[in-house]
Amino acid sequence: MVLTPPGTRRSAFLRRTGVLAAVALPIALVGPAFATVPTVSFAPTVNYTTPIVGGSGVAGSTLVAGDFTGDGKDDVISLDLYTAGKPVLFKNNGDGTFPSLLHTTRIPVPNVGPLQIIKAAHFDAGPTLDLMVSSNAKVWVLLGNGDGTFKVSYTATYAQAFQQDATVADVDGDGDQDFIIKGTTGVRTWLNNGDGTFTPGIDSSYPVGSTDVAVSGIGTGDFNHDGVLDVAVSDAGTGRVYTMDGDGAGHFTPGTSVSMVSLVGVVPGTVLVGDFNHDGRDDVATINEFTDTQHNLAVALGQADGSFAAPTFYQAGINPSSGALADLNHDGNLDVVSSDTTGLQQVIELGNGDGTFTLGAKPSANIGAQTPAIGDFNGDGRPDIAVVGSGIPGLATLSIIRNTTP
Repeated sequence: MVLTPPGTRRSAFLRRTGVLAAVALPIALVGPAFATVPTVSFAPTVNYTTPIVGGSGVAGSTLVAGDFTGDGKDDVISLDLYTAGKPVLFKNNGDGTFPSLLHTTRIPVPNVGPLQIIKAAHFDAGPTLDLMVSSNAKVWVLLGNGDGTFKVSYTATYAQAFQQDATVADVDGDGDQDFIIKGTTGVRTWLNNGDGTFTPGIDSSYPVGSTDVAVSGIGTGDFNHDGVLDVAVSDAGTGRVYTMDGDGAGHFTPGTSVSMVSLVGVVPGTVLVGDFNHDGRDDVATINEFTDTQHNLAVALGQADGSFAAPTFYQAGINPSSGALADLNHDGNLDVVSSDTTGLQQVIELGNGDGTFTLGAKPSANIGAQTPAIGDFNGDGRPDIAVVGSGIPGLATLSIIRNTTP
């Protein structure tokens, strides 16, 4: 039996348990702002039948893209929550197309219970991408062999809250990729030893005022401008984003907060962090989940004192669930991809370079398609979009949205 977490609207919770949540790949851009925003265009969406049943999960990070096979083309890995199955690797055919159903590969993870988090990063000195995966009680790191296979290098036990999420970043500034996982009462950092094994840090409690188990998303940035990585968490119960100031060693203390909603009961989920106006300060955006309004992408700009301006709201579709950042139209500004679960589409908001956004495009996707992952699938230098949705009854569908922007 799954219980609705305190502070979360039941209708939003029930819808979310049948669909995916967000994945956001960390991207840092410093290009100039443009007076006129270039347009963005996409080829017709191509859908592939998968062996995944129902969808890949309810957590914040369930789909990743990257070159896992060493052929120079990005592949896709998706979780398979509803059968508690092993993650599924969709190997790129080399031309941006993918196999269907019987020609996918399961990644062996000794999971106990359904996996709900997957992240891709370089966790050791090798050239190939590695994985961090997690259930609600266990964490595994798998080092890539470069041919689409993996070997477990680290295992840990950690109790996590509903709507799990995690983020990968260099927390202690030593050049190695660490990771942070959202727990039941706070966050915990795992510091990389440089070889794909990790040293767990201590738990850092959520700020006073947040509602613990209703914390639904996590991101990282330097919000107080001290050169040390901080954490931002979204809270479904209060509708706010709370920052937690890092000490450079994996511990975090309460920082500031900002309301990210315009209506009581709206649930801010995915936390997206980037410098949207090129002022050298990290800004935050949230996808406000499962709201019946056309203005549910909230963007709050970072201020010189470490606080945030009141958010401005943009379109993320109807009943959105997740989002990602990428420069989709090559103008040096970060754009937002959000998943519209009602309109069967992904909604693109193009960054203007001054912290504002303009609606760009709404490429189609199958029913329930969420958790956008960004990758260059056909090797043309343009960032494409992958999502996994319900597709036909009983089977999930991988949707590939190829970027054709000139």
